[in-house]
Amino acid sequence: RLDEGAAPSANGFQIIQELETLSCKEENVAQHSLPVEALTFEPSPSLIVSPFDNGDSERKIHCNIELQANEQEKLQAMQREAAAQGLKFFPSITAMATRFLSHARMDVKKALRCMQATQEWRQGYFADGPIVDKSVQEDLQHGIVYFSGRDSDLRPTLIVRGARIPQQWYKEKRVDKLIRLLVFCMEYMVRYMLVPGRVENLNVIVDLKGLGLSQVSVSALSDVYKVMSYHYSGRVFKFFIAHIPSSLSMIAGMVKSLLTDRQKQKLCMLKDVKELRKYFALHQLEEDLGGSRPAFSTFYPFPLQPGPFEGGYAGGPDCAA
Repeated sequence: RLDEGAAPSANGFQIIQELETLSCKEENVAQHSLPVEALTFEPSPSLIVSPFDNGDSERKIHCNIELQANEQEKLQAMQREAAAQGLKFFPSITAMATRFLSHARMDVKKALRCMQATQEWRQGYFADGPIVDKSVQEDLQHGIVYFSGRDSDLRPTLIVRGARIPQQWYKEKRVDKLIRLLVFCMEYMVRYMLVPGRVENLNVIVDLKGLGLSQVSVSALSDVYKVMSYHYSGRVFKFFIAHIPSSLSMIAGMVKSLLTDRQKQKLCMLKDVKELRKYFALHQLEEDLGGSRPAFSTFYPFPLQPGPFEGGYAGGPDCAA
């Protein structure tokens, strides 16, 4: 909003010019990045605010939807506090305000600090310009991180295969390369794959097959966790962990210790990858993850398929989509 003589604002906060974060060639935007089903999807109440087994709950859909009375009250308090401090944010950050509130358990001052931290991170990370797909295309083709498909509730699904990280990255301690791939994928998802008010989250399937103990760095995992948890707050719906080797059971416990109570509720250790069929149509996943698609050999543009998206559906993609 821009009233005469007033500072520009959005979502109840004063704003500054947004930085460009992503640049993709048109031909590299995968054909099925945003299926029509996502545009018409109606999330159920449990998908809007998801309950956990421990009695806790978490809002998943934040935009274009009515907030609960206590959320509105806290958001207004957050807006007043930001105004009192003279804080200004990117419009995209203001749209995430309730995500920060949720992350901070409705602590207004903590949420505002998280909001400022993400603002500062984005200002620094994208200071030299957007991530251009050409700059990460070679690294994407390792197949370490890529989007495979969507679950039955139209959430995009990110596959992470740690065993494919080049040995040279370990030698040179290039965790920054992995983070850059993840940031690229998250920015791509926000721009091309989500629908505010309908589909706002993703699943992450972490495949540990072939990963040795020497290939796991807790400090590197911590760096990745900080970026994904703090600066893309509230985006992950569920973490699925597949093919857990016995040698990594101790590390799995250490990684779990990094997670908040809410994040632990989202964690699903798979005993059998066929468990994923409950959530996915088979053609949305590769065969080694319980699906029907042959292993991918190219990973960008992302190898996305059209619907149907119903869990367990085995009839293949709709060729007319």
